[in-house]
Amino acid sequence: MQAFDKIQDYAKAVCGQVRWKQAHAAISEEIENHIIDQRDVYISDGMDKATATQKAIAQMGDHVTVGALLDRTHRPKPQWGMILLTAALLFTGFVIRLLIGSDEQWLITILSALIGIGLMTAAYCIDFTLIGKYPKTVYFAILGISVGALFIHKSDVGLISLVFPLGFAAVVYAARNKGYWGIVLCGLSVLLLSFTVALLPYVSGFLLSGVSGLVILCIAISRGWFGVKKVNGYLLVGISVAIITLLAILSISPGSYRWERLRMMFNPAIDPNGSGYIGAQIRTLLGGASLLGPGKAPGEMIQGWLNHNTADYLFTYIIYHMGWFVFMLIMGALMLFIGKSIVLCIKQKSGLALFVSISVILTFMIQAVCYVLINLTIVQISPISLPLISQGNMATMINLILIGVMLSVFRTGGIVRDQSTAETAKPRSSHGTMEGGPKMQPYKHI
Repeated sequence: MQAFDKIQDYAKAVCGQVRWKQAHAAISEEIENHIIDQRDVYISDGMDKATATQKAIAQMGDHVTVGALLDRTHRPKPQWGMILLTAALLFTGFVIRLLIGSDEQWLITILSALIGIGLMTAAYCIDFTLIGKYPKTVYFAILGISVGALFIHKSDVGLISLVFPLGFAAVVYAARNKGYWGIVLCGLSVLLLSFTVALLPYVSGFLLSGVSGLVILCIAISRGWFGVKKVNGYLLVGISVAIITLLAILSISPGSYRWERLRMMFNPAIDPNGSGYIGAQIRTLLGGASLLGPGKAPGEMIQGWLNHNTADYLFTYIIYHMGWFVFMLIMGALMLFIGKSIVLCIKQKSGLALFVSISVILTFMIQAVCYVLINLTIVQISPISLPLISQGNMATMINLILIGVMLSVFRTGGIVRDQSTAETAKPRSSHGTMEGGPKMQPYKHI
């Protein structure tokens, strides 16, 4: 029997003790590398290959004992805390909308939530690495659906933009070790997706696509994903963003419609009795809000308008009718969900797991931040949704699916290994070193 066959047989015997079958490939790779590296140390000391292999395997220990130990450490991580937080946010949103009477079709809302939970469960159970296996299919499917929606039902593009960051994460993963061209390719993929929502125009969707794409791209550069100097990568991204921003500014001339809309976006008090009326009145309403309980009535007209626009201004309604304290409680729950998700994202060792999970939490976070800024009248644009809380059945279902994908990463991401590309994969020499690279050191533990 060949030496490597003995190593594979030992790894297979160890995996036979591990009940989580998805972990077998990662465990086998780790064990085989460990034994080979230790064997090469013995060979360098003058031992023949067969004896060195046998001794390295014996040093690993009994396969039943090793397998039992790995079985205890290699198990799916369901993340029940995140699941409970998701359920709590979903339930909170439904209760609030029911109490204020903004959701007249509550049976449809319940049915949509149940469908969303079912889809989230399916996304949670499906192998998320399919995104890494078929990145082009994922990206162009999202792009194709977006372009189709522009011609069929434009308003749906705003909701479709919720999955733009996930499509971009697939492109970034596929661009590994492609150098500066990989960075340019990723930048173009962001522009293509952003262009579809810019045609509406839909500022919130544009911000979601652009900001999330920029963050994911910078994270990839920081990990050396493209095989270029990090400083040069950041400069390329920074210069590109500066050029696009400059072109956008030059396209808005003082006194034009876009110029006035931009001024009104940040300061509705410029025209308090005209196009800035709603924003100016909401600021007055927030100024009269209490810490707890209803605030001072600013007028029946603005209250009537607010009662019919709770989908976009649910936080404004809560602040005025229930008080700032209730708003802070809900924000605390959202921040806890976001913070815990970010911590779990950072722990991902695989590039695919990191990019996919961070794309989902960026989608969640940007939605929440935009919603808060709009409800506090810091900016005046149309929000997408307050994820899981505000009214909007389709948005809720899409957000639940994305959360399911993220939880799938947290559940199994620890065993995922990024596939080596042709550029980086180098054959081992006869003594276990990478050709052209430094000698591998033996593992101390598994």
